[in-house]
Amino acid sequence: MTSAGSPTTCLPLAQAFLSAVLLGRETILRDGQPVGYLTSGGYGYIRNPGGVTEDWLTRGRYSLIIAGDETPAYLALELLYDPKGDRFRA
Repeated sequence: MTSAGSPTTCLPLAQAFLSAVLLGRETILRDGQPVGYLTSGGYGYIRNPGGVTEDWLTRGRYSLIIAGDETPAYLALELLYDPKGDRFRA
């Protein structure tokens, strides 16, 4: 996680409704306020002038603006990559 003084971090986000198509540059909202945008593959940059900390990240409610509609989303604070497929087989 980024240090307390770092104003920007890059984290994966996952949308709650998998039927929406992400093209990139979707706006990330935290508690209804724009804080960043997606680049590709669900990764996005989140910015907070006061610093991006794990505490700040976990206290917010996130959503994405997809094709003009607000769609609930959540931060993936754990790795999405599962090289052994353990989560898939569980």
